[in-house]
Amino acid sequence: MYWDRQKSIEKNLSNVDKILKHRIREGFIIAMVSNERSTTWHDTTTNYRGKQLQEYIINKQLGIMNETSTKTT
Repeated sequence: MYWDRQKSIEKNLSNVDKILKHRIREGFIIAMVSNERSTTWHDTTTNYRGKQLQEYIINKQLGIMNETSTKTT
């Protein structure tokens, strides 16, 4: 999944909601390039959209699988 940073984050989160409605129990993975910045996924800073995505992830009880790296992720 690719999120264009020029588009509304609310629309992107709504699309994720639609996907989550179809998940079956455990083992569900969503791979995305969100273009949102957050130290939660090992970026150097957190921006407003990154904070929104962080809160969404927490509220939906989702996990983040990013690993610390010297390369940007």
